[in-house]
Amino acid sequence: MKKIGLFLLFLGVVSSIFAVTVTFNCNMNCQIELGNFIAATNIVDVPGSFNGWSGINVLSDDDEDGIYTITIDDSTSSFEVGETIEFKFRINQDWNNAEFPGGSNRTYTILEGENILDYWYNDEEPQTIEVPVTFTLYDESETYQDINIKGTFDEWELHQTYDDGTNGDEVAGDHIWTCVIDTISNGNWEWGALEDDGSEWGIWLVDGENIQFQIDSDGDISGQTHYDIPLPADNLTQDVTVTFQVDMSIIGADTLGVFIAASFNDWSENEVELSDLDEDQIYTVDIIFLEGETSSIEYKFVNGEDWEFIENRNLLIDDTNSTMILEVVYFDNQSSSADNSELPTPNYQLNNYPNPFNVETTISFDISREITKNAKIEIYNIKGQLVKQLAICNYELGINLVNWNAKNQASGIYFYKLTIDDNSVATQKMILLK
Repeated sequence: MKKIGLFLLFLGVVSSIFAVTVTFNCNMNCQIELGNFIAATNIVDVPGSFNGWSGINVLSDDDEDGIYTITIDDSTSSFEVGETIEFKFRINQDWNNAEFPGGSNRTYTILEGENILDYWYNDEEPQTIEVPVTFTLYDESETYQDINIKGTFDEWELHQTYDDGTNGDEVAGDHIWTCVIDTISNGNWEWGALEDDGSEWGIWLVDGENIQFQIDSDGDISGQTHYDIPLPADNLTQDVTVTFQVDMSIIGADTLGVFIAASFNDWSENEVELSDLDEDQIYTVDIIFLEGETSSIEYKFVNGEDWEFIENRNLLIDDTNSTMILEVVYFDNQSSSADNSELPTPNYQLNNYPNPFNVETTISFDISREITKNAKIEIYNIKGQLVKQLAICNYELGINLVNWNAKNQASGIYFYKLTIDDNSVATQKMILLK
């Protein structure tokens, strides 16, 4: 019996080593440009000999780059090494909208292990056109000294702008900054601008979403390649001492301490600590804002390593007096809590690698018990705005991994939250560098 068990175990190991997966990648960008495919409402599937020519295998585009993908393993479809499969891609599961109308099917011979298949839908690739693009920034405040731009057209590489009458700039010293990039190919692009003040991140000058422009297959440019830089916030006319207060009685203060992370300290999570000298669970700190500093700030409280998962708190400092005492607020705005003192608190070991990262990172977490609903990862920007939700439909007990591609997001600090059974169970911070 032991020999049979070992043999079956050996077969299981061999089977897992030589498991076959097939990843279908279908680039729909040309069809989108031609108007044949609407990303917001249309779908792509891949019927073939491996699934009975059915519509069960629908591709997805989670990172919204126009490339639709699905990975199929031999547990759900019949793949054999050396087998030649036939298939086609379709729009909206409609054979009248399939590739190569009336023509032959695509074919592929299965190899051991991982098979990755990359195609353009209908084998139609857009013609690449490269044109020069002029970017213009208007500095109404007349205060910025060293402005750079960057965008998705070259993976967020920095480009110097000029206000000295050279390099495409028309008039020196008029606070209209210019950058000419000689070759940008056709496509849909995002960009933004920053002031290089010598800090690690610089000062991001775009208020709100990244600026967008398009270059079509004829080389015509539409969208926005200019930007009016918002005026900086009003500055303080005198020194002001601001008292921040947060009630930790509901959530409980972490032994690592309670901190404030804000725009005025580059969102450092453990630089400014609050204290509770009278042990009433209300943590306070006095911060002096100097004359000439901005009167408008954003901030969040941090409990140990856990950041508040709410929109950033905003404060306009009143400089009519030299002191300003803010009202007591609850951490995460929680004013009530169910009694969960008898429930154990699992350690989900939420983390990501690499961190900091450039474009892609892998988020890991440990599920040590069965859950009744699907888990999910929610990713927020520094303003507390949800930028991505990653559903985890097929979790496993133990370590789980999920990838995030941030190619459409700006550099900066992001927070990610693990939610299980509709309860937020862990949060972490990550840094995107482009």
